[in-house]
Amino acid sequence: TRLLVSALARNASTLAERLNAAPGLHVAEPEAAMYVLVRLSAPLSEELRDGQAFATRLLEEEGVFVLPGACFDAPDAVRLVTC
Repeated sequence: TRLLVSALARNASTLAERLNAAPGLHVAEPEAAMYVLVRLSAPLSEELRDGQAFATRLLEEEGVFVLPGACFDAPDAVRLVTC
């Protein structure tokens, strides 16, 4: 179990590092082993800085499901789960 949690934590850290390199995406160091909260900001369009709009567009255009941050009282974010 410890090995699994350790692997999940490494994966979340790697994901956070790579997302932080993308313009308009800001990730705090993950606190849980498999979840990453991504804040949306400029240079993303104003529309895509809304977590619900971003999540909808990502699903429609790329087939990737993320949870809108509003589910976690963070309307300017989305949450990803890594494995």
